[in-house]
Amino acid sequence: MGVAGSEGAAIHPAAAARQGEPIVVKHRISPFVGTDLETLLRASGIDTLVLAGVSTSGAVLSTVRDAGDLDYRLVVVRDCCADPDREVHAMLLDIVIAKQAAVVTMAELAGALPGRSS
Repeated sequence: MGVAGSEGAAIHPAAAARQGEPIVVKHRISPFVGTDLETLLRASGIDTLVLAGVSTSGAVLSTVRDAGDLDYRLVVVRDCCADPDREVHAMLLDIVIAKQAAVVTMAELAGALPGRSS
């Protein structure tokens, strides 16, 4: 499913890059490992990341850990994350990830961003 060039790894048309936007291809669980993601973010002056994903115990956790070490402000959208193990999912969001990120619902997201209020 995640093999480069396969249908499962294709970018959905609704999320396609606009003209001139970079595409970062992940090679590991964390999007920071082996990519130029941090360089692109820093060059654009981005200091806050909003995270969501289909593997709370995999990609979401790895990204939170790496981005936290890189001093990004982090917001994880609870109802836009999932994990096969509901108990692990809840524990990670409520205890582990909450130590490094604001964990919010989609409805709360706008109020969690810098310069925004609910």
